[in-house]
Amino acid sequence: MLDVPFAQQRILVRAARRPDRRVSSRNADALMSLYAADLVSRDALTPAGFALARRLLEADPSLR
Repeated sequence: MLDVPFAQQRILVRAARRPDRRVSSRNADALMSLYAADLVSRDALTPAGFALARRLLEADPSLR
């Protein structure tokens, strides 16, 4: 879980904090690897992506 690179952690956490769970990032490589990991689908977090983002926030509150 915590092996997620920091850039990807930030992308997940920002999306999880949005009511629509939409994902945006200027870092195309980080974003594409989230799609490949099935954490993002159609520009929004999947349930697995949202769960991971919540666990990341619980483990490291500084990501807020």
